[in-house]
Amino acid sequence: MKRWMLCAGVLVLALILMLCAAACGLGDATPDKDGTPDVDDTPSTPDTPSSPSTPDSGKTQALAVENYDPSKTYAMPDFLSMDMTEYITLGRYRGLTLTIDYNAINVTDAALDAKIDALLYEHHPDAKITDRAVAWGDTVVTDYVGTLDGVAFSGGSATYQTITLKDNSGYIPGFAEGLVGATPGVPYAADVTFPEDYHAPDLAGKAVVFTFTVHYIEGTPTLDDAFVTDYTDGEYTSGEAYREALRQQMADDAYETALHSALWAAITENAAVKQYHEDAVMAYYSNYYSYYSYYAAMYGTSYENFLALYVGGTPADLFEFCKQAIKEEMVYYAVFEAGEYTYTDEQYARALDLYTEQNYAALEAEMLAAGREEFTVEEARDYFDRTYKQQIGAQCLEESAFNDLIATANIVINGAPETEDSAS
Repeated sequence: MKRWMLCAGVLVLALILMLCAAACGLGDATPDKDGTPDVDDTPSTPDTPSSPSTPDSGKTQALAVENYDPSKTYAMPDFLSMDMTEYITLGRYRGLTLTIDYNAINVTDAALDAKIDALLYEHHPDAKITDRAVAWGDTVVTDYVGTLDGVAFSGGSATYQTITLKDNSGYIPGFAEGLVGATPGVPYAADVTFPEDYHAPDLAGKAVVFTFTVHYIEGTPTLDDAFVTDYTDGEYTSGEAYREALRQQMADDAYETALHSALWAAITENAAVKQYHEDAVMAYYSNYYSYYSYYAAMYGTSYENFLALYVGGTPADLFEFCKQAIKEEMVYYAVFEAGEYTYTDEQYARALDLYTEQNYAALEAEMLAAGREEFTVEEARDYFDRTYKQQIGAQCLEESAFNDLIATANIVINGAPETEDSAS
């Protein structure tokens, strides 16, 4: 099945889906209380429809992309408050054998270097230079506005553009040169003339003014001992020691992610759908439909053509992907219900704090853009608590379920290189 791409913000704040899309064989074994099926080796069967429920139930098996109504507003149900046995038959979910690909958890030097570069870019004091003028050869991050006879022209403005001042910079002659001498934070104007053969006739050969506001000049920081000591509050005092600590942290995180993926993929594969929740599928599909329809309109084509040309699929393909995603979501909650998992107030508070930390900056930017003069972390935390309590609670339940189910699992790592101990 195709992996469909969607702006992360659309779904992160709308749904918590723990698994990536994959076509699954579905087992129909009935679980005992401990999650062990009554009959082992039950052959996989496809999702089989049963009699359609009443229109108000939110469930239907006559569920296809043709049923989607773009004029309707669909809402995700509160699966935590529902009896998931009406929707899902769980197969084995405890005592599973989980196979992890070594390549998925092996941290390469390239991956580690990328992690360090990102850390340095974000936190090293030499990463963003603001105390000198721009020179030829610099890479800058800047806003710019182009005007012709004092009026901004179409396509001549941008924000937070990364530009390297060099020959063949990708911009018209004179544009990159015009940035030389600009001081970060201070608007700086440069006269530039478009080439006579420029593709836009209304600009070809015209003299314009570009006003630049440079945010910063990109530096070339290194993971030096002084930075590491300051950044880790003395926990590490050596760049090399911290590099290896980061490698281990990345390996641990990758292993944890791989375990989550393998666990829930196996549980989903062993489960069968009794009935899909119509509104859930439609709500999920609606996010994609809105996203791709917007870009289809920008490209001057139809939704169907946009999917075919730029995504590689059909509306029916996308709809089936959404059904699979909702199956995974329903299985997720069915396991919580079957295992009678719970979480404490302290666990929820930690998860809410983490969610706030991860999403505060984006929400703050939206609020400031909407006219707020200030939007505090405490206000964001309260908003997330009110708006995403179900999703954050589900994260807490997943943590409880994961810890319990992994303790019963047999974990196999494929493709790991032999060590001297294992070879002897």
